[in-house]
Amino acid sequence: MRRFFSKMLVVIVLTVSMFCLFAVPMSAQEVDSNKNLLLDAEVEANSAVNDSFVAEFAVDGDLESAWSSARLPDELEGVLEDEEQYQWFIVTLESEQFVDKIVIYPRNNIGTTFATEFTVEVSPSLKESDYKIIATEKEYLSDGINAYVINFENTEKVRTIKFTGKAVRPEVEGHPVCYIQISEFEAYYTGAGAPYVEPEKTATPPTVVPSPSVAPSTPATVVGTDKDSLDIGTTGGSIGKVAILPIIGVVVVVIGGMIFFIAKKKK
Repeated sequence: MRRFFSKMLVVIVLTVSMFCLFAVPMSAQEVDSNKNLLLDAEVEANSAVNDSFVAEFAVDGDLESAWSSARLPDELEGVLEDEEQYQWFIVTLESEQFVDKIVIYPRNNIGTTFATEFTVEVSPSLKESDYKIIATEKEYLSDGINAYVINFENTEKVRTIKFTGKAVRPEVEGHPVCYIQISEFEAYYTGAGAPYVEPEKTATPPTVVPSPSVAPSTPATVVGTDKDSLDIGTTGGSIGKVAILPIIGVVVVVIGGMIFFIAKKKK
């Protein structure tokens, strides 16, 4: 009898261990307020004044280098009129990362070339339609010393970040400002923002093709959750998933083991 309970205890311990393996949320990304997620990341811009001010210099970790847009027409007086004239660059991460802070430095303490009107957007994918605006400025005046800092209220899952400059100071000391310039563009996961929450998936109603002889029917409404997984909540900014099939397998193993030991005991 003692050996039987010992074997059953082993089965129970293994079962609990396997359940924890599948059920406990594991954070793939550690909180690190000092790790710049954009350092040497892939970046592109719609313009650069020359090869000494390309977009890559805004993510190289060097405050002495910078990205500079192409020269802006003097007649615009610092205000770009439409999307064709806006100056932008996009940073792309190798994979999705949690982000809750963005820091943008003006070029070499020259705040006069920092955009006065701009937007900063993030996207969890490479799709243009997935961008979400997290910061908008219309009359921002950089002092040329302090960085522009965005502290997120909620942690975001990010794959791409887009900066769009729409205006600069019209002139400084009688001279027109001809460029939008940024020294460094950085992003961090500090853990200060509220935990990331996975957006709810919306079920798409099936398309019903009516028969020629039958009046069109109303499309059915599908309500339910993802068949492959069950969301169990958020821990430390990471979403936990319980895989259904592995748990069913564990239950089957446990029940089979109990039946085996009981049958062996009776013999």
